[in-house]
Amino acid sequence: MEPVTPIPTSGSNKLITYFAIALGAIIMILFLLFLIGKLDQKKTAKYDNRNSTAEAARTSGQDNVINEGTLNDFEQYLSQAVSEVNRRCPMMVDQETRLDNAIALPGNEFQYNYTLINTSSNSIDVSTVESLMRPTLLNMIKTTPELKVFRDYRTTMSYSYKDRSGLFLFKLSFRAEEYLN
Repeated sequence: MEPVTPIPTSGSNKLITYFAIALGAIIMILFLLFLIGKLDQKKTAKYDNRNSTAEAARTSGQDNVINEGTLNDFEQYLSQAVSEVNRRCPMMVDQETRLDNAIALPGNEFQYNYTLINTSSNSIDVSTVESLMRPTLLNMIKTTPELKVFRDYRTTMSYSYKDRSGLFLFKLSFRAEEYLN
């Protein structure tokens, strides 16, 4: 196996590195959406039919009114989505980024966990990376048809990154209040 050559991170090449990280993450997310979409169609249809309850509550201004049974079914859907993603992990997204796993967190949160394999915590400008990734990820959450079920159930979508040593770098989270506007 050929060793991975890191992208240079000095001078003007830092911006290129940050852009490559953001682009790689977006490509991986689109691929994972495809995988999640491959969940058993019968079960997905069941959640889509029940989405009418969540959608009706949301459009009537009753944002927090979701049938408990429906929410429990959706939590099972989240567990299945996590299992589907994790069957393929760890997975290289690009030369810089590895998807380690996904987790369903309490409070209706779905989180992807990444490692920037060629980056150390002291060599990255976190605010620059966040500012490059946030608008693109938010737009994707707002507009991607495969994420409709997550929007309907007001799921917080999170993307957590750590460096090559396992040190936490940053986490981008998108709550329903952000992506439903």
